[in-house]
Amino acid sequence: MQEAQTNLSQLQQELEIVEIQQLLSSPYDQKGVFLAITAEVGGIDSQDWATMLLRLYHRWAVDHNHKVYLVQESAGDLGEVKHTILEIIGRYAYG
Repeated sequence: MQEAQTNLSQLQQELEIVEIQQLLSSPYDQKGVFLAITAEVGGIDSQDWATMLLRLYHRWAVDHNHKVYLVQESAGDLGEVKHTILEIIGRYAYG
């Protein structure tokens, strides 16, 4: 019984990997990406949201062993992000 559960668990992990690879099967999915985040309208609230998005994507990229470069950034009145562009280099960063 224990062996069957171990085999089932392994099979589920392999199936998840195949499903992800199938989802990311476009020729561009395996490449890096330029990510632009812009807080256009909404003042401080939208700039705060852009800052949170920047942190989220940066953390995701670092957790997945991607290289992250800050290409461009402009800050708002309180130091929050008004506009930023990141370059994320790594396999499946685009996808």
